[in-house]
Amino acid sequence: MVSKKMVRNKHNTPGIIKYPFWQFTKSNPQATYICINQEDISCPESIYQQAILMKADIHQVIESLLSD
Repeated sequence: MVSKKMVRNKHNTPGIIKYPFWQFTKSNPQATYICINQEDISCPESIYQQAILMKADIHQVIESLLSD
C-alpha cells in the first residue's frame, strides 16, 4: 500500500499571516513593515519603501537591541 503524505507549502501559511500586515502598511503611509527571519525576507514591491527586512536570528536582534 502506498502512503500519501500531505506536503505543507512553507511559503503559503506565512503569506496568509503576513498579508493583512502588508495591506495595513500599504494603506498607511506612516506604517513600517518589519520582517526579521533567517530564511525568507520579502515583501511586496508596493511597500518596499516602507519596509525593514533583516535576514537574521530574531533572538540575536532582540539581544542586540536590549544591550545598546
